[in-house]
Amino acid sequence: MNYVDSINNAPELFGGNWSFYLSDVDSGKTICNINSDLGMVPASVMKVVSTGTALSILGPGFRFTTLLQYDGTIDPATKILNGNIYIHGGGDPALGAPTFGSSVDNVMNGWAQAIKKLGIDSIAGCVIGDAESFESDPVPGGWTWTDMQSDYGNGPCGLNIRENLYDL
Repeated sequence: MNYVDSINNAPELFGGNWSFYLSDVDSGKTICNINSDLGMVPASVMKVVSTGTALSILGPGFRFTTLLQYDGTIDPATKILNGNIYIHGGGDPALGAPTFGSSVDNVMNGWAQAIKKLGIDSIAGCVIGDAESFESDPVPGGWTWTDMQSDYGNGPCGLNIRENLYDL
């Protein structure tokens, strides 16, 4: 609450308007209310709509899952998996994303540890990324090319890593 008060009283906001409303998801009890009765245009209308829709459909406790699976057999003597490793994406937009406090190294190290824990040291097969939990064309026909070059222009995908960005 002190942090919200410090923002509300910040000299940088002199002459400006802002509002903030926080409530407990379970009880609906108001936790903090600053100018919520003030009619304002949200900074990004679609974020508000998307968040409200996600909360309504998925619920506040929803968590994306990415499954690491395998088929075949593990030879306990050689520790070789005679089969495939599958990375089955569940649409997690934060997987390996620095924006959300993660990294590709953290994800890969976690997967490597999980595979080793199963007694697998090497794979006589393939590592298959499965992104088919979502439709195959994530970019709607009406999107402009200029939007797609921005991070908000990435279409939804079943298997995302590092916000689907790469460096050149």
